[in-house]
Amino acid sequence: MTRTTHWMLLSLAALQFTGCVPAAAPVWVADSQSFLYTKADGSVVQYNLNNGSSRQLVATSPYMPANVAISPNQEVVATAIAEWHEGSRAVGLHFHNLQTGEELAFRNQIWGTGESSLRKPTPSSVYCSPDGKRLLICYLAPTGYWGNFAVYEVNADKLTELKTTSPSVLLTSLINCSPFLPDSSGFLAVSLRENGMHFSVVDWDGWETAIELSDDLKRAIPIGGDKEAREIKFEAIYPLPKGKWNGNVLEFRLQSRLVQLDTKKKTASLVSLPDAMKVDLERVAEKGAENLTWKSYQVEKFAEGPYEIWCRFNPNTDHARIEQVDTRDERRRSLIEGKLQGSPPSRPLTPAPDGKHILVSLLQENAEVIHVIRHDGKIVATLPVGERGFGPKNQKQ
Repeated sequence: MTRTTHWMLLSLAALQFTGCVPAAAPVWVADSQSFLYTKADGSVVQYNLNNGSSRQLVATSPYMPANVAISPNQEVVATAIAEWHEGSRAVGLHFHNLQTGEELAFRNQIWGTGESSLRKPTPSSVYCSPDGKRLLICYLAPTGYWGNFAVYEVNADKLTELKTTSPSVLLTSLINCSPFLPDSSGFLAVSLRENGMHFSVVDWDGWETAIELSDDLKRAIPIGGDKEAREIKFEAIYPLPKGKWNGNVLEFRLQSRLVQLDTKKKTASLVSLPDAMKVDLERVAEKGAENLTWKSYQVEKFAEGPYEIWCRFNPNTDHARIEQVDTRDERRRSLIEGKLQGSPPSRPLTPAPDGKHILVSLLQENAEVIHVIRHDGKIVATLPVGERGFGPKNQKQ
């Protein structure tokens, strides 16, 4: 089994316990003129593409925020911090004005009766519901993948621990969409059981309703069966699919078909890929097969011009390579090399909402770096993030 396939298996196995592995990913502001990212020193920085300037929103600290959330009205940035020790847990939320950088508020909550002096900072991520009324906080135990969730209710100004089946943060991070239902009435949850993966819808009163998977989808999900079958199915996942909420239906590619997960009807099934998606997948597979050393991990196209950015990895060395591809004649050139960051690895390519820039997050000499690539293939900024206190060499293997 390749190391990357091992990562994917761990990713889905972790869903049984938390559904939660914080992905240290930059977050674009809706106007595509700036983005926010967290640094290894605990700070949160906003980078402005127009003038190349940076502004620190959250100061350096021993905490380990992995990502931030921006409110739907683009006015407020939320950053989560967390501490953990057996018997005692604490979560805090910083709120900043996105336009001015001013800190608006800080909220925190402690659970348990353990000795507070023993609590240590632990990685944390925060996600905002579509209506902006709730924040979902994911935070981990320092010893590995196991962790907890908390929910902040904006109108009630209240932080509570979530005691339901875990939100599908890991799965939705891998397919680049939100774990919240589009109407904000709850979230998609996933658990791993002896007979396979189980999906459910959870509302804010704690009611859980199972989603019935079709027989062909049960067979296609790469959990269960013998080792060889799992490896074949996992290899077929690449390049990473993009999820999309189409009304109440979450759609994402699995192998060469499309999963349609209906959160209203509480059903999930496999259907044929749309023609355009099928053509793109076949093209990527064909071109990727020309160099078996490098597997195609993620592919993103700019909104204008002929260029795409491909992230490819070598499963034998764990190295990743960022390539610029000209779709007119399939020429390609290598732009950046490094390693995928995170364990399991997150999506290294983050396109801007307007499609004119793509962010590349890679490990280079054991420290994370963000590169900003313009639609013409030029690298217009390189931002050092630092060596995080969590990731492949820090997480429990």
